[in-house]
Amino acid sequence: MRKLTLLSLLIVPFLVKGTNYVSIANGDWNSPTTWSPGGIPGKSDNATINTNVTIASGDPQQYVQNLTINSGFTLTDNKDIFILNLLTNNGGFAGSGQVMFEGKNQTIVSGTGSFPFSGIYYFGFKGGARETIASGVNINSNATMT
Repeated sequence: MRKLTLLSLLIVPFLVKGTNYVSIANGDWNSPTTWSPGGIPGKSDNATINTNVTIASGDPQQYVQNLTINSGFTLTDNKDIFILNLLTNNGGFAGSGQVMFEGKNQTIVSGTGSFPFSGIYYFGFKGGARETIASGVNINSNATMT
């Protein structure tokens, strides 16, 4: 019985990995047809924006481990998105919603993209977490940072 318990402790963390979602169509974040594989990114998942994606004001709050916005594409956030680890923005980040950075260990914001965002940025510190905005990141808007 002890061997089974030890074995399950070693195997289970590898089975609970998140999914890597890539946007394949312009559309709503909350639509499975926007993503490959079909579905909606969640708390343990990574999302890559390769099209123009919108989080509509009527959508539920969205959570993602790592978010990458590729060059030439925009994520428009008109609700709430929680980024739990890394944000790499090489495209555009727009909208009037709220962006919450709440990594358990650290959150890093990097990239060469634009942040013409009029919403609110929240940097939450949990359990000694550290938030880092890489040099060269320019947040040039009427956004509020708390």
